[in-house]
Amino acid sequence: MHYLAGNLPRALELMPTVEQAASDHYKGVVGIDRSRVLLSAGLVADADRALVEASAALERTEMLTLLAEAELTRADVALLAGNYRLAQTISHTAVARLRRRSNRRATALGELIMLRADAEAEVRSDRLVRTADRLAATLSHLGLSGSGETGASDRHRIL
Repeated sequence: MHYLAGNLPRALELMPTVEQAASDHYKGVVGIDRSRVLLSAGLVADADRALVEASAALERTEMLTLLAEAELTRADVALLAGNYRLAQTISHTAVARLRRRSNRRATALGELIMLRADAEAEVRSDRLVRTADRLAATLSHLGLSGSGETGASDRHRIL
């Protein structure tokens, strides 16, 4: 409630920490949620620490989709911090995990983060364009495209 009202200090005060959570699954959920509040407060390094703890806990569970979500959130944090190689590594790992689970929607959304990381890490532009075109078509097919069209406009929006 406090988070939604914009009272981030109070929201963080009332939220459990990852260490306080009773199970590895709950540690993962708490870490992801807490990281989002920390990011909203501009505390990027603290958000990253919460995600490291959440990922470590989730690795001990069978909640692989949730682990991939934590990893993709951490890749986003790495992008914000300018750590593009870390964002690349983490996003590629998470997307590979989602592909093994055959979760097309989550995989496509993860590929958006992976594409951003690759672009920031200065991957060859011809490879990025091919990936963006394929991803635009996939997102459109899944009903996730902003304009509902594919092609150059989607490619530019994605990149």
